[in-house]
Amino acid sequence: MKINKIYVFTLLGIMALGFAFWVIPANACSTCGSNDTGSTNIVITNEVNSENNNYNENNNELNVNFGNNNDYEYPAPSGSCTATVDGDVVTWRAQGSGGNGYFSYHWSGTNGLSSYYPTIVKRYTTSGTKTGTVQITSNYETITRTCTAVIEEETPELLVASCYANPTHADIGETVTYTASANGGTGSYSYSWTGTSGLTGSSRIVS
Repeated sequence: MKINKIYVFTLLGIMALGFAFWVIPANACSTCGSNDTGSTNIVITNEVNSENNNYNENNNELNVNFGNNNDYEYPAPSGSCTATVDGDVVTWRAQGSGGNGYFSYHWSGTNGLSSYYPTIVKRYTTSGTKTGTVQITSNYETITRTCTAVIEEETPELLVASCYANPTHADIGETVTYTASANGGTGSYSYSWTGTSGLTGSSRIVS
């Protein structure tokens, strides 16, 4: 059985129109209408600096502008740095804000301070004021922040020494042992004994 091609194309056209009216109902927009040809045009554009989406009643066109994000202006970057001292150790911290939300850091300072991390821990072998300077970069803009830390000179612990003899009472010809004890100060200890009856020595215990 042969089917007339005209009927087939007509049937397909009716089905397409029905699908279009099902997807876009006629009452979806109170201001939408049909032009002289009985059709409605939807125009989608992507224009720089477009602000409004509008419906053109004269041409029955719905203009949808997505705009362009390339013209967005990020705020200027900002940030701060801090220094926390614990004895002879300093923890340097930097924190960025603003910009595009992504930051890079570059530390420099006294006694060879250097790092590309936001936080760095450094031990110092000398006392005094230490300076840390960090460059914070975001969205191709760089700011500089400086903070300081003070390392106090350690006061040596007071040297305390004592000695005793054993026995404390001895008969003639009996050996007496002398013992020294030291605490505090810095470094190692040295000893020098002198006493009656030719007592001498350079160790902690002599007899």
